[in-house]
Amino acid sequence: MSLQDYKTWADKVTQGFYDAAKFLMEQKIFSNRDLPYATQLIPLAAIFVELGTLAHNQTVRQMIARWYWCGVFGELYGGAVETRFARDLPQVVEWIKGGALPDTITEAYFDPNRLLSLRTRNSAAYKGVHVLLMREGSKDFLSGVPIDLQTYYNDNIDIHHIFPVDYCRSKGIPPEDYNSVINKTPLSSRTNGIIGGNALSTYLN
Repeated sequence: MSLQDYKTWADKVTQGFYDAAKFLMEQKIFSNRDLPYATQLIPLAAIFVELGTLAHNQTVRQMIARWYWCGVFGELYGGAVETRFARDLPQVVEWIKGGALPDTITEAYFDPNRLLSLRTRNSAAYKGVHVLLMREGSKDFLSGVPIDLQTYYNDNIDIHHIFPVDYCRSKGIPPEDYNSVINKTPLSSRTNGIIGGNALSTYLN
């Protein structure tokens, strides 16, 4: 890269990453540990650079979100991604301006049975489920408070078991079932401590 290229693009790229960060916060991704794919940040920031002020339009942001979550749940950013980078930037921008759907949307597929095998943050889709629960308005079981940026940090929100591990073990439920993401939800550390090993029917009464 030449010095002139750097001077031309440095501020624009920096702003692109700022805009990408704002977008991720809108999606309820508040921390690095909940970010499904760090690799997807690169085309996301580049898309914001290319779109400029057009990216502030609500409909456009919804389209970007559609592309983003297809990448997450299609698990398309986990391997060699250079080719996908090169396709996503022009295809997403063209689509937003009236063109065809980008490959990341048309190629995305999520088998519902995959939910049973999502058990740790090693999976982007696992983190995606956790984030979308917050985005769609999940509330802490005991306080009833919806999760936003302030409560996320003040209440130490994390993904916890709905039916606690001790309870599941007492009922003979196998770990591969009770550790699945379908038995988890965002909760505060305080609520998780109060729940302990009690059954769902006990701690919600």
